[in-house]
Amino acid sequence: DHNWARTPSRFQATGGSARRVRRATHDERVVGVSSRGEERRGSGSMVHIYKPEFVKHDGGSPIFSVDCHPDGTRMATAGGDQKVKLWNLEALKKREVEADPNVPRVLATLSDHFNTVNCVRFSKNGRFLASGSTDSNVFLYEKRPGPGRAQFGSTDEPNVENWVNCQALRGHVSDVIDIAWAPDDSMLASCSLDNLIIVWDPATGQRVTTLKGHTSFVKGVAWDPIGKFLATQADDKSCIVWRVDDWSVVSKITEPYQSSMGATFSLRLSWSPDGKAVTTCNSYKKPSHTASVLERGDWGSKFDFVGHKGPVVTVRFSPALFKAEEKQDAPPHTVIACGSQDCKMTVWATNRPKPVCIVKTCFTQSVVDLCWSPDGYSLIACSTDGTVAIFTFDEKELGVAMSDEAKVGFLSETYGDLRRRVGPILEDPSLLRFEQQHGTPGKPPPPQPAAVPNVGANNKAPKRIAPQAMGAPAPAGKENASANGTPAPAPVVNRVAPTAELQMETRGVDGRRRIMPVPQGGTAAAPMPMPLPLPVPAFPAGSQAPAGSPHHSALKRRIEPTQMGAPGGGGFEPNKRVTYAASGADHSRGPLDSRGFPPSEGGGGGFGGGGNLYLMLAPGSSGGAQVPTRPAPVTLHCQLDGGDEDPFAAAAAAAASAEAGEPEAVGPTMLEARNSERHSDVVCSTAGIVRWTDRCSESRATHIAGTKSFAAVFFENCTVQLYTPAGRRAMPPLVTPGRAAFVSASGGRLVAVTGDCSLIVWDLGVPGQETQVMRESVASLLSGPRAPPAPPMVGVRLAKCGSPIAQFADGHAYVFHPKLKSWARVADQSFPRSEFTTRLRLPAAAGGLGQGELHALQVAAARAAVGMGPSALLSGGAPAPRRETGRHLECLLAAADMLGSQAEYRAWLRAYSRHLAAEGAEGHAHAPLREMCMWLLGPLSGGVDAGDEEAASGVSGHPGWVDTVAGGLKKRALLEEIVLPALATNRASQRLVGEVNELLEEAKKRSR
Repeated sequence: DHNWARTPSRFQATGGSARRVRRATHDERVVGVSSRGEERRGSGSMVHIYKPEFVKHDGGSPIFSVDCHPDGTRMATAGGDQKVKLWNLEALKKREVEADPNVPRVLATLSDHFNTVNCVRFSKNGRFLASGSTDSNVFLYEKRPGPGRAQFGSTDEPNVENWVNCQALRGHVSDVIDIAWAPDDSMLASCSLDNLIIVWDPATGQRVTTLKGHTSFVKGVAWDPIGKFLATQADDKSCIVWRVDDWSVVSKITEPYQSSMGATFSLRLSWSPDGKAVTTCNSYKKPSHTASVLERGDWGSKFDFVGHKGPVVTVRFSPALFKAEEKQDAPPHTVIACGSQDCKMTVWATNRPKPVCIVKTCFTQSVVDLCWSPDGYSLIACSTDGTVAIFTFDEKELGVAMSDEAKVGFLSETYGDLRRRVGPILEDPSLLRFEQQHGTPGKPPPPQPAAVPNVGANNKAPKRIAPQAMGAPAPAGKENASANGTPAPAPVVNRVAPTAELQMETRGVDGRRRIMPVPQGGTAAAPMPMPLPLPVPAFPAGSQAPAGSPHHSALKRRIEPTQMGAPGGGGFEPNKRVTYAASGADHSRGPLDSRGFPPSEGGGGGFGGGGNLYLMLAPGSSGGAQVPTRPAPVTLHCQLDGGDEDPFAAAAAAAASAEAGEPEAVGPTMLEARNSERHSDVVCSTAGIVRWTDRCSESRATHIAGTKSFAAVFFENCTVQLYTPAGRRAMPPLVTPGRAAFVSASGGRLVAVTGDCSLIVWDLGVPGQETQVMRESVASLLSGPRAPPAPPMVGVRLAKCGSPIAQFADGHAYVFHPKLKSWARVADQSFPRSEFTTRLRLPAAAGGLGQGELHALQVAAARAAVGMGPSALLSGGAPAPRRETGRHLECLLAAADMLGSQAEYRAWLRAYSRHLAAEGAEGHAHAPLREMCMWLLGPLSGGVDAGDEEAASGVSGHPGWVDTVAGGLKKRALLEEIVLPALATNRASQRLVGEVNELLEEAKKRSR
């Protein structure tokens, strides 16, 4: 038997594995429940608890999100195994269904994401399922008729239900943490670690707007159930309420969160079903962490849900409005659940001063997401320990749920008629009472023609006509009007083209015609169209597109790889370079990479959010002394430099100008490789016009890369072919030690990692003077720094200083030190308690330096740590936060020096100096302060004599003292401009400041 110790409104497990527990009344004591989950008999209210062992993700991966379908028959979970799973909810609620071998437990497994899935949410009408992932993508799934099928190459069982990926929303450039559907399913909001909130039109896949107001990671988004506001919460310790009509900021609330913890997995806030308040996460009021409640209208924090010892990271209101059994005439109340990083969960009813129950030992790690069943009585919680629990309450615990009609009537009485929508929705219920008292009802606005929402140059969307719910049947005329005389809903525009129009005919390089099949949704529900992925403007992170630019107001057409031999594409003959003149200017962007990053200077793919490089990723695990290589894909493409200084474009323009009357092509230059069974065709095009082609009959291409100086194609037979901007073969194929696993290009250099762990760097910038710059091994990174199995390597590129950077899936990044001939780790998760890790920001005085190379690596490491849960922050044995912050800054300083990142070095030196100054010149901070000052000061003259060695003790008497750091910064200038002003802020350091300043003046005199 499972024994339970009870305090008022509290349950604490003391052993066993019970499934259900009965909450005792004040005159009754719970003795226990059996291990089979059968509660003891007796009077009193009931709470049934069940932790199903079969609900889990692969390898016991953390479960980061859970949501219940609106019809209550299924639930979805998102896990660290990169999968979304749908479960039969009846198997969790009914024991006979769970025991029936003919009833499936898992309905579908969706494996489209290639990184941790952080959030799943069903649409309000139940037709769609949205998922957001660390891979920065948001996918929409639709349930189609017919049985499901197993994923190719997957070990999962075939899907029972046919859930199809019908939409890919790409626009974020970092982890998507939370998503939320609008009350009428007309819009979908997603928030990300890129500090942005993007509102999507799920019917078209286009952006409605992008909200920029937070200055740190946005980790929670929630829609007002009335549809008037959108609330978001971020790590900048603020909650912003946005007005949906014009996307303006209604209020930015910061007061409840100023004493809160800086690092949490999520901040999933929730609106109450009556729309009167929004409950936020991660607030703090002594002596406990709380969930602060912001009331609608004045947006002030009037009260909090208290009692947690760790940050509250998720809250969720029950969708029902309740009334107490004994007080049916009382106003309705709501029920909310709070999940915390202290592994506890509390359930509250707003008509009681104490919680309904406190769950203390159900989970061993943080509770990260919650959801309620449609009837409002069953609560489902998930945790990073990889488990899910369902809590079923009865009416004596929560009250009697109001019917849907009564709920709509209550909301209409409070906010006006929500069903007819004859006028604007009231933002504050008090306005309705004012109108009723003074007899001045709001006049409805004149009817306006329906229009597609479009964000203009002023970043404001026009007012929207109330959209038709997705999936609703289209009326066929006036016959569909209801019997009671209410107007029939507006007909739904059928977005699906006829079958003949959906068929896609292509012609391969062999001349054969192929018709690509398009799946049809049958007569049940027409599938949504599959638009092209959303383009992301190639502006620096954190900046905005200039007003009037194509990326500011309208979505531009994506340049697809030129179809070889297709009509209008200027067909070509194998092994023949062809030059075409552009027929017009096309400023469309090139394709996005797999994470949604725009391709940039070095062809191949995005890398860590920093540096203009294109990186080809290779799947697999690098646990041994071999780097896994991928098979040759069907097509490869990357974007080369565009613009007037691009030799590829210049060579093409020169040939085009020879033909009179033909305009010059304007647009990005693309390099594409298309593989057949035994050969590969290479195509270079500008603005969609083919410039030159080549056929490589020896093997198929696995990677391509290039810059404005060259293009390179790597093949399966361990060779690489180099091309000039005009398309000439620069030299015969070069043989590499093995098949390429990672390829990147920057400036005039090309870097490649082969399957035998060889790393090769070539300098190809000057024709005729090509040379091998470096040849090293990455084997030590795959086996040395961490215990096997090591996380897989995700890419290698060149830093701006010219040294290779290797990055791994766990966020660790290594830079090769050319003088020490060793790899140095410059990014990891070794400092979870550091101030600069928890907030992940540069010092305040570093304004605008968040684009640095080191910062990008640190961001990638912090993103990888998001899925690790709060264990690192809550574990013992770590140094104090202040001490850890100092160690972290020391590592950042050394890494910035190694990378030659001067702006970042200045920023971190200023932060480190202020940190040491805050510690004081006495005690343990005295020696580091003096050592740093003397190291920057150096000898007072060109050499170091006996007298100077004592004064400049930090130099340790080295006669070869170098007066620069981080690739050219003058040490004494740093001392004078940064270090001494920072130390002067603390009077405890005044003696050291005076002494160093006197030595600095003397050094200036001697150097004249």
